[in-house]
Amino acid sequence: IGACGATPEPLYLALAMPAHRTVRDLISFADGVRDACEACAPGTVVRGGDMSDARRIIVSITATGLVPAGKTIGRSGAQPGDQVCYAGILGHSRAGVEAMLQHNIRHAPERALAAQMRPEPPVRLGAQACDLGAHAMMDVSEGLAIDGARMARASGVTIDFDSAALAP
Repeated sequence: IGACGATPEPLYLALAMPAHRTVRDLISFADGVRDACEACAPGTVVRGGDMSDARRIIVSITATGLVPAGKTIGRSGAQPGDQVCYAGILGHSRAGVEAMLQHNIRHAPERALAAQMRPEPPVRLGAQACDLGAHAMMDVSEGLAIDGARMARASGVTIDFDSAALAP
């Protein structure tokens, strides 16, 4: 939602859980969804959805957002001379995934695990970037170089990163 310049609107959630799960489990899940909404997009609520029985827990969330008329922004609008801006911290989520895959959670940096297990995307910044005149936006899920190349291809431009600006 944020990567499109939209203002978050309600969420719709489908949840399937095994029958042996308790009401307490359901309340804990709902509390987690509420906390995530407050952290990522304060005021966003779950408006509806569906619940059913399944052998494992399955969650599907549909997020909706509102983009001002004529201001839809995708990855294909970058123009020569635009500045690349990133909101967040690069690399922490990947480090968290690698620690989990290597069963090395005890020795992983806490920020890396938090970035993977409790991500806090800067959802509201997308609408602000839209208001400030951003030409192109996208979420960065594969890393700045890979997703930057995707934006460049979609926009027909070249992106030249300043390595000094990327240093921690």
